[in-house]
Amino acid sequence: MKRIAVFTLIAISNAFGAFEVETVNPNLVGRAGICSLHSASSNPAAFLESGGFTVRADYSNLFGIKELHCWDLISIWNRTERMCLSASVRSLGNALYQENNYALGYGRRLIPAISAGIMLRYYQVHISGYDGLGTYGISLGAKFYVNAGLRFSLLLQNLNGVWEERTADILPETMAVGCQWFPVKRLEVDAELFKDTLYPFSSRLALAVDLLRNLQALLGVQLRPDRFACGLRCSWKHLQFDAALLNHSALPATLYLGCCFQKP
Repeated sequence: MKRIAVFTLIAISNAFGAFEVETVNPNLVGRAGICSLHSASSNPAAFLESGGFTVRADYSNLFGIKELHCWDLISIWNRTERMCLSASVRSLGNALYQENNYALGYGRRLIPAISAGIMLRYYQVHISGYDGLGTYGISLGAKFYVNAGLRFSLLLQNLNGVWEERTADILPETMAVGCQWFPVKRLEVDAELFKDTLYPFSSRLALAVDLLRNLQALLGVQLRPDRFACGLRCSWKHLQFDAALLNHSALPATLYLGCCFQKP
């Protein structure tokens, strides 16, 4: 089974480490994997929206393969509402093949309408019986607050690949432009255009609906690759519990689970 899991990873992408799992967070997966708009995403500029101290953990068996474990752990510290720090780790694989990445982020409110951030990631591949390999990536993000009901985001990941020598084990260089709209009090509409330099543009659209005071439903659709997602987010005092189901057009569905503790 372990060999099947490794073969699946290789078959999905090129033979070098993919690092294409953008998130394991059900709150983001349920929104079609939108990665630039929300806190605890890939955009450090959005982390300022998590007030106080936040810790969250997420887990999944990708595509229902028991040996293909994927989990992450992230912490965010934001006391001044003008500056925040974050640290995270994400792991994919098993004892035979494993992709890990470690990240440190910094976000700052430049003016009331604009936040910016930078994130440094260290990517590591470990294959049983071989020496591990690692490299780093630098990402920049920004978020623009037009008014109370409209926000935009910009995310550029692994920018250092632009000026470094091109090799066979390059990291994914991606760009994402997002829009977050609150047309009414209980509804949020998200849209994102995502581009990996190796693949065509991918569009993502998501809805978040407040069913009850502490219960939110998530729906999302993504094109190229075609995916449909849904999820639930339940909050109680300082705790939050999330679950999401991602339906891939060619692979089995994946269930994601997560929990979060936030202290203002």
